[in-house]
Amino acid sequence: MVVNYLMIGCVFIFLIDVICTLFREHKSFKDVPEWGWKERIACILLWPIALVIFFKAYFKSIFKL
Repeated sequence: MVVNYLMIGCVFIFLIDVICTLFREHKSFKDVPEWGWKERIACILLWPIALVIFFKAYFKSIFKL
């Protein structure tokens, strides 16, 4: 069960890294600093919270709330 939790966190962080790399030149990502390993490990361990924050920011940007 712990391995599944960590694997989901690794996949989630991998997808976030890919998105940040692909859209690095977009105006929304200009002020976002590069991720270090501390941030990646923290998000792998706390991925449910990071997922909620990601979706909240995503829907806020889409619907301009």
